[in-house]
Amino acid sequence: MMKQRLIWLDVMKGITMILVVLGHVLNNMQLFNQPVNNWLHQFHMPFFFMLSGFLAIHTVKKMFWNNLKNKVITLLVPFVIGGFAYALSFDKLNEFITTEAHAGYWFLLSLFTCWLIFLPLIYILKSAKIGSNMFVEAIVLIIPFFAGNILMEQLPNVLLKVSTFSFTFSNYRFFVLGYFLGKVYFNREKEYLNFYNVFWRGGKEIIIAVAVVVFSSISISIMTQSVLIDHIPITIYQILLCLSLFIMIYSITDIIHPRILKLLKYIGYNSLAVYVFHFYFVYLFPLKGLEIISFGYQTLIALFLTVVILTVTLLVASVFNRNKFLSLLFLGKKYKK
Repeated sequence: MMKQRLIWLDVMKGITMILVVLGHVLNNMQLFNQPVNNWLHQFHMPFFFMLSGFLAIHTVKKMFWNNLKNKVITLLVPFVIGGFAYALSFDKLNEFITTEAHAGYWFLLSLFTCWLIFLPLIYILKSAKIGSNMFVEAIVLIIPFFAGNILMEQLPNVLLKVSTFSFTFSNYRFFVLGYFLGKVYFNREKEYLNFYNVFWRGGKEIIIAVAVVVFSSISISIMTQSVLIDHIPITIYQILLCLSLFIMIYSITDIIHPRILKLLKYIGYNSLAVYVFHFYFVYLFPLKGLEIISFGYQTLIALFLTVVILTVTLLVASVFNRNKFLSLLFLGKKYKK
């Protein structure tokens, strides 16, 4: 297991969580087709799944049932308790139980399902001792993506909605992508991953520059609805957005102002708490009629509301974090003596 947290990974989670809240704020403002909102919904959740898979390489060092138990506590319990509490508080019980989005809490269930698919496969690969053959490993791990799409065609619509399988299988590939990124990062000194030294350490500046160009070009194309983006398969540009954003954040962490870095780390460390509790405040007061103002003012208002909601959410989360019973039920945090 890792002995200390990766600062840049918490920063990535913090930035991603800010983007998630911003997207939900724009939805609450009824700006579903606003350029920034269109852009955010192309990659912010796939990026979150990718980050979730990044540390998956460490799971093989634990027993299977211990891993499964841990995922039940850290994902399924907050989904059930946190989701039900929100649904009961805002009269959304039917939406939580029967709709695919589960009143917004779908991510926790989908991520748990990703782990449920991933864990047996990774232990089989470990037993077969082919973990160093990344090509074979990739084929085995990506099979559920294709099998899942076939399975969904056979399932009744009600089951599809309750299971959130469409969200799960569409994002599972990004979870696997995150796993391989983590595998390259944590095994970068091993001989069979020597290409890391050749490409990253040998041409770091070029790689960063390419990442900036790729991320900027695709982002602008999405926000301006350029015809260029119509000729690129969605999976391709989602992967390019996620990888380029990963490279950029990884590269700039050391030069971020200490206070901003500390804030992003804190949000990232508490990303689950922000996800669970921000719904209480995002949709508290539905905002309408903002489509008549300019794109710039829409974005500024959304950013301001995002800051307010994050602040309030983190204050509420701090109360739950200090109570071992509430932190277990809502945040899946096991009490440590």
